[in-house]
Amino acid sequence: MDILNEIMTIFPYNRDIIETVESGERYLAVMNNEGNIGVCAVLGNDTSNVNIENPDLKSIPDRIFLTAYYNSLLNIKQQNYGSGDIAEIIDFHDYRNIVMIGYFYPIVERLKNKNVEVSVFDFRDLEVSLPLEKQKEYLQKADCVILTATSIFNKTFNEIIENTSGDVFILGPSSILNEYFFKFQNVKAIFGSIFEPYDNKVSDAVKDGLGTRKFLKYGKKVVLRRE
Repeated sequence: MDILNEIMTIFPYNRDIIETVESGERYLAVMNNEGNIGVCAVLGNDTSNVNIENPDLKSIPDRIFLTAYYNSLLNIKQQNYGSGDIAEIIDFHDYRNIVMIGYFYPIVERLKNKNVEVSVFDFRDLEVSLPLEKQKEYLQKADCVILTATSIFNKTFNEIIENTSGDVFILGPSSILNEYFFKFQNVKAIFGSIFEPYDNKVSDAVKDGLGTRKFLKYGKKVVLRRE
């Protein structure tokens, strides 16, 4: 099963609602015809020539574009979101084996300050990350998984969900804030971002190759929780 394919079935893709697409070194941003902005991390992929007329689900750059597109479509201010940072909202002291898929440095540091240990896996060869061949073993023992939303476009989401029975929290500005994800019983909350409509400062920051810390100051961290 392909997450993006299912989302496209529920919310059919409509090229006509796209106003602008900005591709940068770290993120891609889409603004739709209601001014709503969605972003997605590119993780080193070249997204300068994505096919916005007929996106191909077999293409990683096109999948990145589609993730940003659905953020612009579904991550909107009118929704009843909570607000705040995952490290403040979730009491991670309730868990014994926490696994993080995709390294979020600020979150790890905040949890470390709370004396909470996290096992980190990342496709990048980072000093803090464990060998990827051990990821499945750690997931099967985890009672909590902090999962990067980029797993949606890189086709690892389903495998990760299937290999853990622990509580899953989807995290990052690439998150698609929609209750669709609660069809997976262990997904407890989605932590993402929303922006003010027609805020070109976000698109400009993305185009200039700036990262999360730069453009998130123009937005708001929000959470969609399972009721």
